[in-house]
Amino acid sequence: MKTFTGKMGFFRHAKADPNGDELTRPLLQKGIEQAKLQAKRVNIKWQHVYSSPAERAIQTAIILSGMIPKEIDLLYANSEPTEALIEEIREDLILDAQAGNVLIVSHQPMIAALVLGFSGCDVSSEDIKAGEGVVVDSSGSIEVFKLG
Repeated sequence: MKTFTGKMGFFRHAKADPNGDELTRPLLQKGIEQAKLQAKRVNIKWQHVYSSPAERAIQTAIILSGMIPKEIDLLYANSEPTEALIEEIREDLILDAQAGNVLIVSHQPMIAALVLGFSGCDVSSEDIKAGEGVVVDSSGSIEVFKLG
């Protein structure tokens, strides 16, 4: 498993419009507020930002980081991800030990699998809801960012 320095953030997109095309549904005003609150709480300068191609994930990543994310199709999944999928995502991101702080915005049920696959930390007992996330540092310290 590749190691990393700095911190890795794994966030579920914030609250989105439940209607419309699955890839183009935008954040609701509540979702925008959730993401802004989390950006203040997390307060990390991200060097690399990745998101699923879904509009709600892209918008969340922009609000959390102030950066346009690199879209990774594999971060969009509607079913439980396999170990092979997580490994393919790891390879696509080409993280090295000097990557700095990395933010990944995706969907459920991807978050716990991504945290485990990238850091070895098991957060499967956490119920990560819209707008919530996990930050792991290189020592394995975990901080969960829940909303109300």
